[in-house]
Amino acid sequence: MEKSIEREKDILNLVIQEYIKKAKPISSELLKKNYKLDVCSATIRNDLHRLSEKGYLIQDYSSAGRVPTKKAYRLFVQEILEDLEMKENYLEFVEEIERSAEDDFDFFSSITRGLANYSCSFAFSYFQDHLYKEGWKEIIENPEFSQTETLKEFLNILEEIEKNIDELTEGSTEIKVYIGKEKDINLKNFSLIIGNTVFSDNKRGILALMGPERMDYSRNIKIINSLIKSLEKK
Repeated sequence: MEKSIEREKDILNLVIQEYIKKAKPISSELLKKNYKLDVCSATIRNDLHRLSEKGYLIQDYSSAGRVPTKKAYRLFVQEILEDLEMKENYLEFVEEIERSAEDDFDFFSSITRGLANYSCSFAFSYFQDHLYKEGWKEIIENPEFSQTETLKEFLNILEEIEKNIDELTEGSTEIKVYIGKEKDINLKNFSLIIGNTVFSDNKRGILALMGPERMDYSRNIKIINSLIKSLEKK
């Protein structure tokens, strides 16, 4: 029994990772083809069916692949946050920006631009009573934004976040991840990763990434975490 549960967990993680990359429903045949799984396609289909019954996957119609739900993303994110380590070095740009920046405004706008570039997401930051936003090109390149209404919805939600940004990070130094509609906020079909940083002079800053629910949580959480650690040394 434990082996089958562990396999289901592995299958769910693979579905999430594939969907993040492809933005298309994931089938048992695709998993069997792309990964060296030691079970047959029928077993994978059964696992997908059970995961759907548990609320981790949805299927639009009988012959389609599966798509992760908010419940699946939350489980996926929780595991990342519990095992958060700064292994990847995404942050060589921090020292380069520090050397070349002409003033604080230039430094923080460049940091936000770097965050958007490395994450391929929309990035915003709040330092010294200034809000910096970067990554419009990155966000509209996501297939979810092929519909004009999606962009309008994104802009409306972003506006609400900007108004309440202090409340979302108040009293916490930990990275927070909001997925869709949760008790503190309604992001609809988007997700938000947000974290605090405190400089050596005790000035507080906020770093955030926002994108579709399908965003690359593992990469983006590590980038935010690494950037916070780098900035706290400044």
